[in-house]
Amino acid sequence: MEELTSEWVAKAENDFYTADLALHAGDFPIPDTAYTLEPKHPVFSTPNSGFSLIHYSPVWFDKGGDYIRLTSGSDAILLAGGHIKEKSSYGLIATCFDGRVIFQTFSNHDYRRSDIQMLWQNYITNTLQKRFEAVP
Repeated sequence: MEELTSEWVAKAENDFYTADLALHAGDFPIPDTAYTLEPKHPVFSTPNSGFSLIHYSPVWFDKGGDYIRLTSGSDAILLAGGHIKEKSSYGLIATCFDGRVIFQTFSNHDYRRSDIQMLWQNYITNTLQKRFEAVP
């Protein structure tokens, strides 16, 4: 199977920036837990903390998402992934563009609703904060 890659491009002031993330090739089962690879990152604690990403009732038994990996020279950071020791591949949550963009590649439906709501509130809070910090 050919590797499927996606390049995410955003245009700002006539410059092009890429997130340097690619989808992993193949059909990998998504694990029961999304391991936090950067546990001190504010996306896991601001404004909400104390939640986890453990499967409670899987909806998509065949495949509830996709793994992503960093490409060569990437400035993106994998925040959570399927393998606790893999910091550049098998990612499930990534941030890029200096924290102004977050990618999530797993299904929300497989996790406890309250945990996902807190996580999404953290996504919104952190990306907006980084966006306004970047604006002069």
